[in-house]
Amino acid sequence: AVLGQITDLILEDELDPLLEIGPGLGALTYRLLEAGRRVFAVEIDPALCEILSSELKPDRFALLRDDARTVLERLARGEAVDFDGRPLSSPPLVCGNLPYYISTDLLTGVAAIPGLRRGVFLTQKEFAVRIAAERSDSSLGVFLGNYGSWRIAAQAPAGAFYPRPGVASSVLEFRARDGGPVCDPDILE
Repeated sequence: AVLGQITDLILEDELDPLLEIGPGLGALTYRLLEAGRRVFAVEIDPALCEILSSELKPDRFALLRDDARTVLERLARGEAVDFDGRPLSSPPLVCGNLPYYISTDLLTGVAAIPGLRRGVFLTQKEFAVRIAAERSDSSLGVFLGNYGSWRIAAQAPAGAFYPRPGVASSVLEFRARDGGPVCDPDILE
């Protein structure tokens, strides 16, 4: 059910192509491809890359084995990133199931991508609450809020996962501010 909610959120707009961070075994990727979207995926795990490469056809799917933080840094600088001969620059939508220990790095990298319109991310609930708070006491919430609005779009209880984690998760949605950040991100940083 949670996967369906995430897919529906991503497919709300006709934004294409999209960047998926950490596709894992491709549960979300398959749904996005079935809906006709072009998916550029970055995955660091070589075993998962091998599975994805053997299972998914390259007509609308491109995979890069790399650290997503590095890819996001390059995109934020306005560089095109090569996904097996397919360049990607300024994706209008980024999505992914974000590992808690690098969620901050990933979201600050995502928010800085020129031309980004939306993002949909599965994160730990406590992290999502801090980012989406209407009045943020979190420096990270203030920094990310400079780029646009963040809201919790759905909940994902621990029982929705296997193996079952010790924490609940939330689906965090980002919508970029028209005209870009309100103030200079370098000053906020």
